[in-house]
Amino acid sequence: MDIFSAVANLADDCCEYYIFLADDPHKKVTDLQVKRNKLQKIAEHARQLSKPWIEGYIWQREGFDLKLDETADEPCLKGLSEFGDCIDDEWFIVFILRTLSKEHPDIFIKITDNDGEFLLIEAANAIPKWLGPENADNRVWIYKGNVCIIPEDAESISFKAFSISKALGFLNDHPQDLYRPKILQDEAFSRIQAYPQAAKSHIHRARVILPRTAAQILYNYPAYIAPISESFMLRDPITMKVCDKMPNFPPEDSVECTIKFTKLIYAQLKAQRIVPLAKFNLPKREEKDYDKAELGMKVACGLEMLFAIPPSSDGKLSKIKTEIEEILKKTKSSTNEEISKWDTDEDSDNWLDMDFSQLEDMLNFEHGIPSVDTEDNATTQQEVLESQQKVKALVDKLRRFTEDENAGLDGVEFEDEFSESDGEDNDNLSDDGSMPNSSRIEEIEPNDDVNEDEFLEFFLKEALNLSPEEIEQFRSDAVEDTEPTAEQIEHELREKGILGEDEDDDLAIVQSLLNSIKSQEGGAGPGSNLLSLLGRGVL
Repeated sequence: MDIFSAVANLADDCCEYYIFLADDPHKKVTDLQVKRNKLQKIAEHARQLSKPWIEGYIWQREGFDLKLDETADEPCLKGLSEFGDCIDDEWFIVFILRTLSKEHPDIFIKITDNDGEFLLIEAANAIPKWLGPENADNRVWIYKGNVCIIPEDAESISFKAFSISKALGFLNDHPQDLYRPKILQDEAFSRIQAYPQAAKSHIHRARVILPRTAAQILYNYPAYIAPISESFMLRDPITMKVCDKMPNFPPEDSVECTIKFTKLIYAQLKAQRIVPLAKFNLPKREEKDYDKAELGMKVACGLEMLFAIPPSSDGKLSKIKTEIEEILKKTKSSTNEEISKWDTDEDSDNWLDMDFSQLEDMLNFEHGIPSVDTEDNATTQQEVLESQQKVKALVDKLRRFTEDENAGLDGVEFEDEFSESDGEDNDNLSDDGSMPNSSRIEEIEPNDDVNEDEFLEFFLKEALNLSPEEIEQFRSDAVEDTEPTAEQIEHELREKGILGEDEDDDLAIVQSLLNSIKSQEGGAGPGSNLLSLLGRGVL
C-alpha cells in the first residue's frame, strides 16, 4: 500500500510513535542531557495520565509504552505497539498521545503504522492537494492537540520528503506556519471522539465453564485472554493433539465463572468452529449450558496449547507461558466458596446481531449523514414511494400520448386516474358510470397562461417531495447559482428515488416536459397543454 508512504521496516499491524522536545526559545543551544531528563519526566507523566484509562483495558497484542531513545542525533521518546486485528488499540494510542500533547505544548509527536501516515489516510478529504505519497514523510505531526502539516515551500516544490532533522527545524522555527484547519482535525480524529469512555465499552463479560486453574488465572489476570485466544486461533492438527489429554488444565475439575474478553476476541472465539472434544463431555447443543461449555473449552484448549510451547522457543507467547507458570507456582487454588463470590455479571451479546438499518446508519455516520429512527425512516420511505407513483403515472400518461396514433388536435382519451374528487363527483355520473361529456378532455384555450414559478413550486413539492423550507432554500440558491444541468436534474431525481437506474427513457420524458414549460416563458404551449390533458389544471 503506497497511499501515504507505507513504512517498509514496520511489521504488519504495528504503529510506531515518537515524542520530541521543542528547543528552549531562550537558549541558542539546548543541552541534550537536559532534554533527556525532561523527556523522562514526560514519559512518567504519560504513564500516570493513561493509567486510569488503561486499567482493566485488554490489548490485543501490545500496549502503549514509551522508552527513551535517540533519532537523527536528537533525544526522543519512542514506542512500538503491535495491535494485531484490533484497530481500536491503535486509535486508543492516538487518543493518549493527543491528550499528552495538549498538556505539554512543548512536544512534537509523530505516529505512523505499516501503511505510513495513517492520519492523512483518515483525513484524505481534508488534506492540501499538493500533499501526496512522495512528499508526505515527516510532514505530519501532532502539536498542541492538533494534527499539523508542514506546509509547501520553495524547497519542497520538487516534492522531496522531509528528513526528521529538517522537520524538527521547521517545527521549532515556524510553528505558526503549520497547516492545521478545523476540518483536518475533525476528519483525522473522528475515530477517537468517544474516548476515553470507549475504552470501557471495549470489554465484554461472559459466563463460561472452565477448568478451575484456568478460571483462576483469567480471574486474576484478565489480560491473558488475548494471548490465550491467539494460541487457540493459530491452532493446527499437531498442536491440537495436546488437547486430547489436557495434562495441565484437566476439565474434570471445572467451574462456572465470568471472565472478561474484548468484543473482538469474544466474536472471534464464537465464530471458531471446532468438533467437541471427548475429554470435555459437553452438554447437548440444545441444552442451556452448551454455549458456556463450548466457549470454556476453546479458552482451555488455547491455554493448554500455550503451555505446550517448547521452553527453547523465542517469542512473545513463550514469554507469556513463562509468566503464567510463575503465577501458578505462587497462587493457591481457589475453593468453590471463593469462586462463588466472584463477579457473576455478564453482558448481552446482542451487539453481534446487526440488521440492515443499523448497517445503513453506520455507513451514514461515516459519510456525515444523520441517521433517522425507524418511524421517521418509514415515513420518508412512504413519501418517496408516493412521489415515485405520481411521477411514474405522469410519465406513463406522456408515453401513452406519444404512442397513441389516434391522438390528434382534439387531444387524447384518458381514464381519469388523476382525479382527486372521485367521491364528490359520484352524484354526477351517468347511468353507465361515466361523466357527462367526458369521453374526451378538451385542449386548454390558447390564451391560458401557465405560470412558470407555480409549475416549479408544484414540481418541487409533488415530484421531489420538498418541504416549504426546502423549496424556499432552492429558490434562494437558484438566484445565486447557475442554471442546473441535465446531469444535476437526473442526479436529484435518482437521489430522491423517483427514477431508477434503468429508467433513462422516463428521465428523458420528464426533462423534455420541463424544457417545454420553460421555453413557454409563462405562456400557453405544448407542455402546459399536456399537463392539462393529464388532469393537472392547477397550473
